[in-house]
Amino acid sequence: MCATTHGDRAVVRRDWLKPGAHLNVVGVNASGEGKLDAATIRDSLIVVESRAAALAGPTSAGAFELRRAIESGLITADHVDTEIGELLSGTMTGRSDDRQITLYRSVGVAVQDAAAAGLVVRAAQRCGVGTSLAAEDDFTRWAPGAESHARARAANSVSTT
Repeated sequence: MCATTHGDRAVVRRDWLKPGAHLNVVGVNASGEGKLDAATIRDSLIVVESRAAALAGPTSAGAFELRRAIESGLITADHVDTEIGELLSGTMTGRSDDRQITLYRSVGVAVQDAAAAGLVVRAAQRCGVGTSLAAEDDFTRWAPGAESHARARAANSVSTT
């Protein structure tokens, strides 16, 4: 199941999940209860991109529902079991049995987004699909409003030569 929302109410509840379910959850909202109910968090093996990013303080884009579960005493920070890189490298294991619920809580680590984009570009190149744009291309045809933005930037730029 994928939950990709900025909603302030739970869109996934523990009693809806069958044993062995897997959840991918993205999106941020600092108000409300978050995308997951407390029981889902409590009962899941939790995997994140980065523990530091997922559990970051209140002014960042961390996983607010995980932080709230820790602050309320429902779970401890150790319940955020594994980073995705640890699973991929084999230094940590994932699901312990076929009935365990797993939760991948993404908060958007930019370097991982860039690496994923690079994989997609290389795969597209291998398959001969997609459109390549040179850095000097006129991007105004791809983005509405970009032309007026580019003119404004040029008008306000200061030459250092």
